[in-house]
Amino acid sequence: MTTEKNIKKCQNTYCKQYTKKNIKMIKNMSNIMKMNLSNRITKLEKKKNKSKEEIDNLEVYKLNYKEFIKMYKKEQSKTKLKYDEKTMMESCAKTFCNPDCKETVFDESTKHLPKDLLVKYKDNNIMLNVFRKLKKDIFKGKKNILTDSFYNDLSRKTVKNIKKKGAISGCTKMVL
Repeated sequence: MTTEKNIKKCQNTYCKQYTKKNIKMIKNMSNIMKMNLSNRITKLEKKKNKSKEEIDNLEVYKLNYKEFIKMYKKEQSKTKLKYDEKTMMESCAKTFCNPDCKETVFDESTKHLPKDLLVKYKDNNIMLNVFRKLKKDIFKGKKNILTDSFYNDLSRKTVKNIKKKGAISGCTKMVL
């Protein structure tokens, strides 16, 4: 199987599952936050003798809840979810379907940040500095940090597990 076919297969197996799982996790976290805030409000509203502080907190919770619901609706919109899905697929492909980790901080072919990162984050010096520090920390004077396109510090168990799920690279310090 050619490298291009391997990459496509990885994107269609590993990245689709990865993205689906992460979108579900985001939805679940948002729902939990919504429920917790709602429960806090309900609990305080039911309380009979509220202190001044509790009354103030209740008003703050209600305001926060309204703002959260606005944000929640935007985050759960089909447009936003499609954008998130596309972004996660691109990120996954760069991390787990990228032989030799080209154009990432794990790219062994350059001492400096890859052009893709420089262009993508040209207006964000903070992120560029984070990437520079990360590259420096990863390499620490070494020339080779990859074994078969997987970062050396990833555990064998992790590498075996993500390979089994369809990944062909591990351009990351850890896998969640």
